[in-house]
Amino acid sequence: MTIQALVENMKIINRLKLTALVLLLAAIFNLGWVYSQIDAMTADARVVNFSGIVRGATQRLVKQELTGEKSQDLIDRLDKIVLGLREGDGDLGLPQATDDNYLLKIKAVENAWIELKQAIKNYRINVDTANEMLAASEDYWDLTNAAVFAAEDFSKYNVNRLKITQLMTFLIDVILLAIIGQKITESIKTRLIKTIHDISLASTELAATVEEQERVSHQQASAVHQTTASMDELRVTSKNCAEEAREANSAASEALNITKNGYQSVINSQKNLKELKAKMEAMQGEINLLKEQSDRINKISFAVSDLANATNLLALNASVEAVRAGKEGKGFAVVAQEIRKLADRSKESAREINVIIVDIKNAVNSLKNTTNKSTDAVEKNVEVADRSGKAFQSLAKAMDLVVVNNRQISLNTKQQAIAIKQVVEAMNSLKKGARETAAAIAQVRQGAEKLNEAAFNLRKVV
Repeated sequence: MTIQALVENMKIINRLKLTALVLLLAAIFNLGWVYSQIDAMTADARVVNFSGIVRGATQRLVKQELTGEKSQDLIDRLDKIVLGLREGDGDLGLPQATDDNYLLKIKAVENAWIELKQAIKNYRINVDTANEMLAASEDYWDLTNAAVFAAEDFSKYNVNRLKITQLMTFLIDVILLAIIGQKITESIKTRLIKTIHDISLASTELAATVEEQERVSHQQASAVHQTTASMDELRVTSKNCAEEAREANSAASEALNITKNGYQSVINSQKNLKELKAKMEAMQGEINLLKEQSDRINKISFAVSDLANATNLLALNASVEAVRAGKEGKGFAVVAQEIRKLADRSKESAREINVIIVDIKNAVNSLKNTTNKSTDAVEKNVEVADRSGKAFQSLAKAMDLVVVNNRQISLNTKQQAIAIKQVVEAMNSLKKGARETAAAIAQVRQGAEKLNEAAFNLRKVV
């Protein structure tokens, strides 16, 4: 992997750290180089200083000699300094001379110093050579001045070179910083633009998905609301059905009592033929009443059958809505299936009642014909009464079955009411869940809108 590829794969914060590290290393390098140049400039300053010392100390030495004061220590010190200015001296902190011009001048000073020392020795021997010593001193003064100027020029050259080098280093640092900054900025900008694009695309897709989910949620809430309304109607219908079943049961019980009374009348007619006519008339009235009760039971049975059909249809619709509701409607689907089973049982019971009612009507008609014939033929009352007793006995059994079936219908209707109540509660839970889902989707939509807005603002900044 190349360095460029490695840098491009780095995180933004790591790139900034790398840039800071490069700048720090460049600053440390520049600082070290500047310190080394300052040390060199310090050494140049000592050369200039000691060059001036040689010039001034030599004039002092000549004055001392003219006054008769000898100073060998000063001569020795000047020897050390002159030699140190050319070859360097660690004790004096003098570097070795490297500049050709200064080296040429300091060698001339060194030769003139030898001549001046010889002139001083000659003066010590013969004071008449004072002029020669002064002339050598003047020559030496001129040469030391030239050496001082040469040292100053060399020092100025080093200072100017330092300035130029620092300027060049600064320009190079600025160029490198601009290049590195441009590269990192472009890389960061590219990655930011790509990230912003991805965020914007993701937020747009999220907003579309949330909008679709919100629409589906509203549809589910509407379907649940309609199903709940239908179940409320079914609950009212079931309640009415239970009331009618109770009334049918009461009518059947009353009819059963009437049948028993009729049967007892037949027995009494057998015991007392004289009262047969009156008993037969009474029996005729009871038969008519029984027929009316049978007709009423028949109507109730048809109503129960229609209610069972309506219940079955509503249960089927509720099953469809439960399938649409998904996982949350699973329990509701089970309750709807139980409602359908109860509706089928109610329908079957109503069908059995209809069959029994037909038998009852046939028996009532037969009984009515029998009683009519009994009125015309009293001498056949015993035979007629016997047949009537059997008919009433069959009627009593049929009415007993009617009572049992009506009780079963009443029980089924109560169970339907309980099941419908559970369905209504389940639908209310689904409605609440749908509202909570809609609220959550609304919050997600707001978050998607804020995310999209943040991406848009970031795109404008970048």
